[in-house]
Amino acid sequence: MAGVCVLGFLLLCSGIIALEDSQNPTYCSYTVSAIQFGIRIDMTSFIRGNYDVTITDESGPPTEETFLASNQNSSHDIKHLKPCTEYQHAVALIHKDGSKTCIHSRNETAERTTGTKSGDVEEGSCIPGYVCYRSDWDISSLLSVSHQVKECQNDSTQFCFKPAVNDICTNVTTNFTSENCTGSPLKLTKEVPFDFLDGNDIKPKVPTKLPATIEEELPPNCDLTVKYICQENGKPNEPKSPPELEPFTEYSCTGQINKGYATKNTSTITFSVDCDLHLTVKVTEVTDTSIQLSWTTDSQRCKNVLQYPKLGFDCSCVSRYDSSTLKYPGRTSCNVGGLRPFTEYTCQVRPFYGGRDIHQPTSVGKQKTKAGKPEDISSMVVTVPENNVIKVSCKHHGDFKGPDRIFKASLKNGATVVKTFEKKDCKFEFRDLSYSTTYGLQVSPYNGELTGNSKIKDVDTFYNDKALIGFLISLITLLPVALVLVVILKCRMSR
Repeated sequence: MAGVCVLGFLLLCSGIIALEDSQNPTYCSYTVSAIQFGIRIDMTSFIRGNYDVTITDESGPPTEETFLASNQNSSHDIKHLKPCTEYQHAVALIHKDGSKTCIHSRNETAERTTGTKSGDVEEGSCIPGYVCYRSDWDISSLLSVSHQVKECQNDSTQFCFKPAVNDICTNVTTNFTSENCTGSPLKLTKEVPFDFLDGNDIKPKVPTKLPATIEEELPPNCDLTVKYICQENGKPNEPKSPPELEPFTEYSCTGQINKGYATKNTSTITFSVDCDLHLTVKVTEVTDTSIQLSWTTDSQRCKNVLQYPKLGFDCSCVSRYDSSTLKYPGRTSCNVGGLRPFTEYTCQVRPFYGGRDIHQPTSVGKQKTKAGKPEDISSMVVTVPENNVIKVSCKHHGDFKGPDRIFKASLKNGATVVKTFEKKDCKFEFRDLSYSTTYGLQVSPYNGELTGNSKIKDVDTFYNDKALIGFLISLITLLPVALVLVVILKCRMSR
């Protein structure tokens, strides 16, 4: 029992002593010195254990590292720092529970790293097509380039930048400068061969005219040629060169950049050249059933636009009654038929390419077709109400195809025209005709310009019954007188 008490007392005492030692700043004393690529922490008064070192410069986040201090190794080097830069520093003992005590800071005596010298930076290789340099210094802030700097993912000591297109096939000099360092900056020069060219950086200009030419900006110091291959969407097996491209068709074009046997592909452009068609349409001929149009086609973007066989035109004429469309007519004129006579139409020409509408129709002013021949009279009724009177009426259900609606009626006796009439309604009466005579009756529709087919019929007048009756009356009256005279005459002769 006494031994247990002695043992517990010794452990308690040793714990108290250790706690007092860990809280004694004299066990966290250290010195700082500049070394190549960074600074060194030398522990001068310490107990064995893990220590946390934190260093901070004015412009960046703090750097924190952990090291084991022992009798065999009481110093710790921190590298990959910025040259000619002052760093604040602090050291702390890390306990088993993760707490930190015995912090000793020397902020009042910040340490300045050394400057760079020849050989501190060397050429690296990390990202294809990039110029890379490596150093045990932190050179991310020293690269004096106009392009974005990238850190190598597999090697934190390397930093790379993508050369500009104009840098290809030249020697590029990179300056490593620091505001805090005096003296001349480090300069490294590297040849940038054609292999460094990123074809996607070559942006061909989309052509806007036909025949198509594709332009691009190539590295001026390389002897390069470019050949473009274009494909119509949906037709990968039909490659074309730019001069062969057609309008109103979507293409994808990629250029092959050649330097000797080495090749790179440009970025791909997708485009369609839509010709700015301008149609001048005029009416060249009008009949009663057709309107003929002619037009000229101009385009600022597409020279000789009519040379493309897929370019066609539709002609159409529309009225309030009907419409007529002529598909795939000539390339400069068309004749739209099947129209109504003496009807006002609005006509237009619509261009298409490969059966697809490509432009708004171009219209001409309202145009009226000429008068046509009136349609035939439907029926005609002829009567002879009196012996020397002829009456006629007719019905017309068709179109007069002209400005007026008139009926003409004529009566002939042989080759002689006896009487003629013109009326809006088809009702005529011919009086005081000759008795017992055959007349030729003719009735025709007339629209003010053209006369339609005539209805013809021979009509007979009757005998003059009134004259016959008068003659008979006279005859009956004179017959008794004649008989008396005969009797008297015979009596005289018998004497």
